[in-house]
Amino acid sequence: MRLRLFACACCIGLGSILALGADDVVITTTNLAAAIENSRSGAGPDVIGWSKKGRMACVDYVQAPEPDGRADVYVRVVDLITDSVVYSRQCGRSDNGFTLNDSAVRAAAAQLNRLGVFYAPTVKQRFPVLLEDEVVTLTVSEEPIAEEEIRVRGTGPGDGSAGKTKLTLAWTKERAKMTKRFVTTLTGPCVIGDEEGVVSYYRSPYENRIAVAYHAGAYRQGDTIVNRGDNGFIGCNLGVGFK
Repeated sequence: MRLRLFACACCIGLGSILALGADDVVITTTNLAAAIENSRSGAGPDVIGWSKKGRMACVDYVQAPEPDGRADVYVRVVDLITDSVVYSRQCGRSDNGFTLNDSAVRAAAAQLNRLGVFYAPTVKQRFPVLLEDEVVTLTVSEEPIAEEEIRVRGTGPGDGSAGKTKLTLAWTKERAKMTKRFVTTLTGPCVIGDEEGVVSYYRSPYENRIAVAYHAGAYRQGDTIVNRGDNGFIGCNLGVGFK
């Protein structure tokens, strides 16, 4: 048993091992590769792991400009306290097929372990958030801040290269009748919500914390959201609201 513990500690770090709970699943090359494949096929969620202190791991597909059609596949870790990406690694490419970079997946799995992220694929949910004795709702307004006229190869608005979006998020605990507003300006055009305007979130299995999803480098064309860039997340502590 001592030898097995030492071997595991060498692979993922002694600190991570000592923090393991009975239900924690360590990220390995195998389950990380499977999570990427499931995300690509639509069989699994894009959020694949969480730490116990505000970090979340996701799979992101960054689409190249047309007519290339290529999508680069990244594994990222987002700090939901600072709303910043603390790790990003390209692990594959989708272009007339799908190719994973085995060494990159192995390196990403090791780094996610060092960052204290456990394997926990999480489905996307819609507001409101239901707590034990409370309901949390969210209303969002988007205000484009144009820096210059934005066009895609002269055919329409928005390639993510110019302009900003001002987001205002109003977080409300209904029973407590408490509302807090969070205002942020994101570089480049973005939208929050799907084609019907439904705002979605992912919830941590370890904390009362959620990640509100948005699309950066995106714009609306009628009722359709056109995505031309990364997915982004804004973290919210369900006890106190956004930072």
